Amino acid sequence: MPRADSGTGEGTWRRRAPIAVAIVLVLAAAAVYAATASPLFRARTLNVEGTGKLGRAQILHLAQIDTTTNILWLSGSTVSGRLMASPWVRSATVTKSYPSTLTISVVERSAVAATESGDSWLALAADGTALELLKKMPPGLPLIVGAASPAIGRLSAETTPAATAVGLMNEETRSQVEKVVVAPDGTLRLFLVGGGRVEYGEAVELKDKADSLSGILSWAQENHSRIRTVDLTAPAAPAAKVTKTAST
Repeated sequence: MPRADSGTGEGTWRRRAPIAVAIVLVLAAAAVYAATASPLFRARTLNVEGTGKLGRAQILHLAQIDTTTNILWLSGSTVSGRLMASPWVRSATVTKSYPSTLTISVVERSAVAATESGDSWLALAADGTALELLKKMPPGLPLIVGAASPAIGRLSAETTPAATAVGLMNEETRSQVEKVVVAPDGTLRLFLVGGGRVEYGEAVELKDKADSLSGILSWAQENHSRIRTVDLTAPAAPAAKVTKTAST
């Protein structure tokens, strides 16, 4: 005949063991959650680095972070993605320093050119990203014409080469460029503030062309000359025509 288990025998333990283990696991998980959700890990110190156009408050708003944020559970890649959804943010990194310090470092884009968009002006970054619509033409920025305007936060294959060309110039050189014309074949022609014309040609060797133009403009200023035309289609062998002006 089968032998009956005693009240505290092996059969009873086998039935109750899984329940006991489950209870222990639930209690352990609850303890871990309680510890990690503790106010100890709230972002009491928030550092924001690299701001320019966007201020600290705007960065934290875009990141969806405040002093109640639990940094232990926070995903740095998610926060970076939120920030880079703004056209002004080129890159973003998030660094945690436990238990309660969070540092956000951003690299912002800046406007280097503009183009018309309807009855407004569209500011463009050096990589061609459309940054914002403006009611007035921003002073000191070259105007790009002859190319379709991209949507905010987007790039345009037509405007990007021109924006990159002026973005590679130093600020002094860029300030002397009034307009960049994009021809139907994609070649570039620049018009200077003083009335000179610069043939840039194809959108290649743009850094070399920017450096050559900077040198020619500096030479013209030092020698009291006004630029009439510059040919930079071969930047290693530039050609320029100038008119001597009266020295002061």
